[in-house]
Amino acid sequence: MVRILRALWPIALLLLCRQAWAGASPAEDWRIEHLDKSAAVGAAKVVEIVNTFGDVRTRYAGDDRVSVHGVLQRGPRDPDRPEVEITLDGDVLRVLTVYPKAQQVVSPAVRRDPRRRIDIAVFVPGRLPLRIRTEKGLIESKGHASALDLKSATGNITVVTNATVQASTKRGKIQAIFKNKDWTGDSYLSTVTGDVLLELVGDPDIEVYAETSGAITTDYSIDIKHSPKGRTKYATARIGKHGEHKITLRSANGALTLYRVPLR
Repeated sequence: MVRILRALWPIALLLLCRQAWAGASPAEDWRIEHLDKSAAVGAAKVVEIVNTFGDVRTRYAGDDRVSVHGVLQRGPRDPDRPEVEITLDGDVLRVLTVYPKAQQVVSPAVRRDPRRRIDIAVFVPGRLPLRIRTEKGLIESKGHASALDLKSATGNITVVTNATVQASTKRGKIQAIFKNKDWTGDSYLSTVTGDVLLELVGDPDIEVYAETSGAITTDYSIDIKHSPKGRTKYATARIGKHGEHKITLRSANGALTLYRVPLR
């Protein structure tokens, strides 16, 4: 089944990327190409994925390999095609999208062309903590079983997990679905201007702290306090008996929403 999914994933990724490229209207001499690479995790204790040129999506890998499937778009003035590098640096297995050195010396206007991008889907062993970094690209991680550390400059972040999450973006929105039965640490979801949507499956034993000048909507009982000199609201919701672990939601002026999802 994993092999079938990996075979179909580049096609699905291309369809998703077309949505991102819908407003770009590439000229006929722009090219859309695939790139694929994989490596054994070996002695790695952390997987780090850095893509400053587009989106990152991750899924669970059924073996001890990291497999990357990418779709890139490059222009007629690009001297060489970009690649994916997978390297082991100490105990960190690093996945990095790179342009050749010849490409790095072209004018800033050429580098910033929105049609020039790389979007990657990465199969990652769920037992390893995962770090992901993007700039304008979105981050999407579903089914990962270990701690997530996600940062984007302006992209959206979407997470479905049963582990802890540290997620931050400046102008993107964050959507997180936690399926945790047992909590082993605290989670943090932060955006400057975007919204944060948190969905909790079942009835976990946690405390949720929320801070924003925007709206706060929740399915739970919540205590809201207002800043004496501003519009900022500070809210706390105790879910369960003890609230031993905490989830923090923070946005400067975005809406914060906390839903309860019944067990099925």
